[in-house]
Amino acid sequence: DMDDAFGYTSTVDSQNNVIVVASGPFETQSTTIFVRKYDPSGTLLMQTSIDATQLLNDGALDHEIPYQVTTDSQDNIIISGVNTLINTSPSSSCQTPPCYQSQAAKIWKLSPDGQLVFNKTLLDHSNSFEQLVDDNNYLIVDDNDNIYYNGIGIVTDTDNDTAFGTILIKLAPDGTTLFTDVQDILGNGNSISIGIMASGSDHI
Repeated sequence: DMDDAFGYTSTVDSQNNVIVVASGPFETQSTTIFVRKYDPSGTLLMQTSIDATQLLNDGALDHEIPYQVTTDSQDNIIISGVNTLINTSPSSSCQTPPCYQSQAAKIWKLSPDGQLVFNKTLLDHSNSFEQLVDDNNYLIVDDNDNIYYNGIGIVTDTDNDTAFGTILIKLAPDGTTLFTDVQDILGNGNSISIGIMASGSDHI
């Protein structure tokens, strides 16, 4: 329901507890991330929320949209998504408002009991609005609890390459950025789809 909520995903942890993530509402205020955890019988174990991050001082409402959730080896909850603005004025980039314009990639980490560990903002990184295609594209945690995020955007990476293209980010378990890699591609923003990640014992 685009009027009330946007972005929803779920996973299970090592105890088969079910974790559900969503956000909303859009029209009346900035969106908030909502996280709930249920045990296998459906009993609510935890619920919490994360307020939107205001990135631009322009009076516009910022919105947090979660795309994917997973857990690490300690059952910490890792959520990936984007921070967006809503464009309500017709323009060349928004012919039929409202249009959701991504500002930044977002990665949130919560402890198993719902305490916020970190709230990471990666400006100019994004993953478009393709979360309805396959929510296995964007987020992987490896055996050492490092976090990988896949997206698109215009960035200068840790090799000092500046490009518009596909992006891979690696974060340490505490949220420190270990590397950002961007691969330049031909075409424009409408022609780009982000890749699908697969994890192995030694690589993403």
